[in-house]
Amino acid sequence: MVRWILVLILSLAFLDSNEEACGQYYKSINKDGSISFSDNPTSSVLKKESDIKATGPQKELEKGPSPGSGTTSDKESTPAVLRKPAEESSSRDLMKLSLPGKNWALEFNFRDFQFDETKSLPDLKGRKIMATNKRTDVILSVYLSPARQSLTHKELREYAWEGLKKLPFKKEDIKRYEMGQWAFLEYIIKEAKDFKGPDQKNVFAYLVKGDTWIDYHLSKVSYTPSDEVLFKDFVASVKILDNFIPSSLDNFFYATFYYSNRNYEKAIVYYQRALEQERQTPRLQKKLWRVLIDNLGMAYGISGDLQNAKQTFEYAISKDPAYPMFYYNLACAYAAELNDLDQAILNLGAAARYKSNMIPGEGWPNPSKDSSFQRSLNDKKFVEAAKRFSQ
Repeated sequence: MVRWILVLILSLAFLDSNEEACGQYYKSINKDGSISFSDNPTSSVLKKESDIKATGPQKELEKGPSPGSGTTSDKESTPAVLRKPAEESSSRDLMKLSLPGKNWALEFNFRDFQFDETKSLPDLKGRKIMATNKRTDVILSVYLSPARQSLTHKELREYAWEGLKKLPFKKEDIKRYEMGQWAFLEYIIKEAKDFKGPDQKNVFAYLVKGDTWIDYHLSKVSYTPSDEVLFKDFVASVKILDNFIPSSLDNFFYATFYYSNRNYEKAIVYYQRALEQERQTPRLQKKLWRVLIDNLGMAYGISGDLQNAKQTFEYAISKDPAYPMFYYNLACAYAAELNDLDQAILNLGAAARYKSNMIPGEGWPNPSKDSSFQRSLNDKKFVEAAKRFSQ
């Protein structure tokens, strides 16, 4: 099934169509061949190695190294999904950031923030987001990363501070304190090279949760005491949600990450979980549900489990008989697994009848170039059916 790359791109693109997540993001190919996504069609922020970036009229002077960044073992993998693909909450103002296999999630107020960058570590063992509140000019970064050593939250703060001290900025009003589970560090940068009087307030918070390090960083240039409420309000919103159960959208996001990295075994696990949740309580929009089924069936097919691929597409047709790609993929399964050309041709015909129901942006496949039909390329009936299909 050669269309898996197209399905991947579509699945990532439609992650953003959930009503809890608005906007669009764009794909770019990095020099190393990885894929990044940005909500700005002309943005190059995801291609940059530096953590210092432009933010409109101001420039963030100091990002600081995350405790989970800085070594090749933590090199971020892509694709990264923007907006809120796997975060779901009772309010659009809140975001839940989670990882597969963890029974907790990090929740925080995301009102008025817009994504600048979001990435995932290899095997989805960590996640990073960077965002800017356009109303207040507060910049936020959040990291979930694998713990490198056994530390308390205070020790994690000191570990991070060793890296922050090396950055070439004069830090004033340095404070360390604890609040609830979190260890905090804050300071103000009064001036830096090429900048006079930036008054950048920085607040860092650190927490260890099992084998995961959690930290977030808030900063604002041209800080005044009246801005303190912006920091306090955000800090008050941060919660660790224990006994967290991933939603179908969370599992869809996990699965799509693994699918995009060709880990079909894990992709199947999480797509199947999402599908079972959808059977019990439908929550995904139709086009997301279609992508879920399409990718699940494709993952089975690519893995060689064509019987489950066939059953997946038959179930999909029973629930959504007007989507053409379910018929096309079922035709692939019949041709590749059962060598049943007649059934394959019947399903190609059904797919062609519903061609107008393709998801916008989805390409129309060419069965003559699909490896699933390789054994039928010289069959007259197939050649004629493929020609009709492509008209």
